[in-house]
Amino acid sequence: MADLRTTITEVVTGLGMVGADDVDHALAARPDAIALTAVDAPGAVPAEIYSCEPFGKHTIITVDLGDLLLKLKTSAQDAIHVGDKIGQMVGLTFSPDGLMLFDATTGRAQPEPN
Repeated sequence: MADLRTTITEVVTGLGMVGADDVDHALAARPDAIALTAVDAPGAVPAEIYSCEPFGKHTIITVDLGDLLLKLKTSAQDAIHVGDKIGQMVGLTFSPDGLMLFDATTGRAQPEPN
């Protein structure tokens, strides 16, 4: 798996969320802002399914990104379509509307780019 810090930096830079400043950022993502997709989909961050909890029409999937576990909320149909087996490799994509950057030192939210 790729280094998580590099991968997340590439994601937020690609979404236009990080400028050229020297601030160390922390990324927060709402569980429903993370989409499950094929591991080889363009722009997808690879992850391994750690657990899968079906709750009727929604499923909470925990993925292992190497040095952290991340939860996402998806429809039961998407979980079945992409895959919901523990140990399976999947891809993650991020919706910019559900992401927030923070200054990792102060904890303050960073302003949205213009």
